Amino acid sequence: MGFVTTAAAQDGTGRGDRTLSGEVPTCQSLSSASRLRVACGEEEPAVRRLETEVTILEEVSVQESRQCAAEIEVEYFQRDTIARVNGVIENRICAASNGHYEIEARVRHENGETETLVFAEAWQRDDDQPVVFTADYPIGEKVELTRLRSRGLRCTCSDTNVE
Repeated sequence: MGFVTTAAAQDGTGRGDRTLSGEVPTCQSLSSASRLRVACGEEEPAVRRLETEVTILEEVSVQESRQCAAEIEVEYFQRDTIARVNGVIENRICAASNGHYEIEARVRHENGETETLVFAEAWQRDDDQPVVFTADYPIGEKVELTRLRSRGLRCTCSDTNVE
């Protein structure tokens, strides 16, 4: 019994091995183990590149840097079909600031029924001085103004603190 010696060499295509003695190829690569093995006679697999566009939306909440603590004082009186309101808005926390509030007026009609009227207002200041205002609100004919108040005062500071 004799021994047959064979030597393996790459054929240059990267598709497999051929023996120097002309034997049937073994179809195993001599390259690193990370390459894919290709069966004998098959083409190498095509490389496909997939590109996907991804859009990420991020909500950013704006947080106020400090508390804004405005105060409102109102005085009122009835002038026939209107409610006259004089008021002052003060804010000792910050100078330039703005916000909104509501005036709520309760009236009694001749027949005794009551009704609440609500008026939305906004305010703004650019310095540290109080906001002084006068406003007239229509309350209707033949009614008595029984109560008036402010509510829902909101405030946002626009600049640095005032001390």
